[in-house]
Amino acid sequence: MLVLVLVLVLVVAVAAAVAAVAAGPGTARRLGWPGIPPSKGTVFWF
Repeated sequence: MLVLVLVLVLVVAVAAAVAAVAAGPGTARRLGWPGIPPSKGTVFWF
């Protein structure tokens, strides 16, 4: 069960990273890349 949760968190983190990169370098910098900024509804971030 714990492994499932960790995998889910990893998938969400990767998805957020891909979204930040796809949005463009300017947006990624504004969001604080490399890093996933906390946002509404986001429980885990790095």
